[in-house]
Amino acid sequence: MELRPALEHRQQRGVADELSTGAVLAGIKAGHSWIAGSAEVSLCLEVRAGDRVAGIGEQLETGGDPAVVRAVVGGVPSGIVSLHTDQGTVHREPLPDGGTGTIEWRTSAGESAFVRVEVRHPGQQMAALSNPVILSPNPAMPGPGRIAAARYGQN
Repeated sequence: MELRPALEHRQQRGVADELSTGAVLAGIKAGHSWIAGSAEVSLCLEVRAGDRVAGIGEQLETGGDPAVVRAVVGGVPSGIVSLHTDQGTVHREPLPDGGTGTIEWRTSAGESAFVRVEVRHPGQQMAALSNPVILSPNPAMPGPGRIAAARYGQN
């Protein structure tokens, strides 16, 4: 079968409280995961607003503060990192020949309900894809972030 070799090389990475079956499954169920085309690819996505921070699969209540999105990528020489929100692709930046780089982009909960990252090799093959970080203005205020959180089962 043609697809089998390609699927065997894919990696799913996740964040868990401990290295146990239950904790790993809970992390995946909560959305704290991303996929990669190989074990050589690394990805960290973090969004900050004031003194608050959230990672992949988490929700960030911005309190109305601007949100700074930071993605750190490794293992994808000359790749392209793109950030995606409910508005589509909002930022794209190349990685250096060495394959490791950091990109930053600014937004707000009013502009973006969520943000996620895609990393592609120079030939456009997917290298990594993250689950989103959900943005909401504050806990009491409904907005696009609350709608996105409900859509992703985080409400």
